[in-house]
Amino acid sequence: MTDPSPGPRAAWPRRLATPAVYLLALLAAPLVALVDLAEDAQGRHGAVLTVGDDEVAVVHDLWSGAARQVDTPGKRFLLPYLQEARVLKRSAVPLVLAGDARTNCIEVPALELRAADGSRFRFERHHLTFTLLPDLAARCLEDTRAELDAAAGLVEAYARAVLRDEYGRYTADEVVLHENQKAAKARSLARLDAALRPHGLAVVELATPTPRFAEAHEEAVERRKVATQEVERLRAKAAQLAAEREEGFASLEKDKQAELAALELAITSYGAEARRAAQTRRDEAEQHLAARRSAGESRRFELEQQALALVDQHEAEAAALQAVVDEFAAGGELAVRAAWIERLAEVPFRLAPYARDAAPRGVELTEVPSLAAAGH
Repeated sequence: MTDPSPGPRAAWPRRLATPAVYLLALLAAPLVALVDLAEDAQGRHGAVLTVGDDEVAVVHDLWSGAARQVDTPGKRFLLPYLQEARVLKRSAVPLVLAGDARTNCIEVPALELRAADGSRFRFERHHLTFTLLPDLAARCLEDTRAELDAAAGLVEAYARAVLRDEYGRYTADEVVLHENQKAAKARSLARLDAALRPHGLAVVELATPTPRFAEAHEEAVERRKVATQEVERLRAKAAQLAAEREEGFASLEKDKQAELAALELAITSYGAEARRAAQTRRDEAEQHLAARRSAGESRRFELEQQALALVDQHEAEAAALQAVVDEFAAGGELAVRAAWIERLAEVPFRLAPYARDAAPRGVELTEVPSLAAAGH
């Protein structure tokens, strides 16, 4: 959008042409057109309207008071005294909010904002590109008189208000987050479009740089960022260690479960083997007991038979002795003497020559058994 041709800053004239003026204009139109064509060939503008590729014209009809947009490049013929036209640029215009001084209408001071927590920050270089809406060129012409200063001032006012609202709703910690900046930018574009469309303008691009705080605040933010990264690293490390611990516990539990299963299997195997061994020992013991019992029965029978034989033998010997006793008892003293005589046969005698000694030494007699011994 460029400055319009020299003229009053008032709005479009609202007077209507009279029928006589309209008839006079129709009669003088061919002559005026020829003169204007000649002047246009020399670089001056007249009743012939020239619309460039990046322009849009607003043609106002003085008879009916209506206005229409012409955005097709080329030349258009205007009725003298009945139509007036204003040409507006529809190319995009960059508005830069940077620095501390206003250089011109499109290079203005930087935007300084206050966060929700009270801290202040600013965007060092904020780019905003706006353009004319061709279908609303008449509305833009009425509100800005096709002046770049007016259009840029209108966009700047809305931009400062909207950006302060949208970015100021965050705290200093929140406004630096990418997702919050993205959301604030989307809301800002929507609000700017709603605010500028009634004026025939639109924002086509909004580039928001990283907000800048005071140097002490920047240092504190940087230290906090480093501390936050360290905390996140430690949290990740703790999570990794916890995961490794859980994995180690799971692996150890799995190993112990496998060992327990192996031990239970071994215990079951050992128990079965022990039961088999115990049964074998029990069978061997029972077999040994049966064999010993059978041997004992045989030995007992044998001993009983030997005992019976000894009983018979001793009973016979006892009967013989009883017979002897009875015989001795029946014979009385004679039997005793007879027995004594029988024993004398067993007594040895030694004969010696006779000598007259005090004590005879020729005969040595053995001990004479007593009657009781002789009787036995």
